[in-house]
Amino acid sequence: MIRRNSGLCVCAGLLMLYASAATAFDGGPAALKRNVNSPAINATLREAVIKIQKLGGIRIEVDWPALHKAGVRPGTAVMLKARRITVEQLLDLTVVQVGRKRRPLAWYVDDTIVRITTQQRVLTRRRLPTTRPAKMQPTSRQ
Repeated sequence: MIRRNSGLCVCAGLLMLYASAATAFDGGPAALKRNVNSPAINATLREAVIKIQKLGGIRIEVDWPALHKAGVRPGTAVMLKARRITVEQLLDLTVVQVGRKRRPLAWYVDDTIVRITTQQRVLTRRRLPTTRPAKMQPTSRQ
């Protein structure tokens, strides 16, 4: 009797573990609006991203090649001091601080993943396809 139930307990335990991991990184709009009591962040950009992920319970992916072209490295210093701030505001402060004057950074939500990249990449990503205007025919004068 114990052996049959032990397999069931293992399956139930795995389901609970999976469910808690899924809610920990929900990444939805509610997670971005969540208030966090952020202690001062004085770290590299890579470490700051990991800390923001943990504080907000979100998943963040950084486009390192695009940031590299913009002059931002994983070892770029990030210094933030904030209390009772939303995850969204924390992300804004981070990209503004490490972005360069002529090549600003931005972030956006793609499904349930927060992506940090350059502002240019965000703008070209969201550009809607355009259609060619129809050729205008001259009007006849009567």
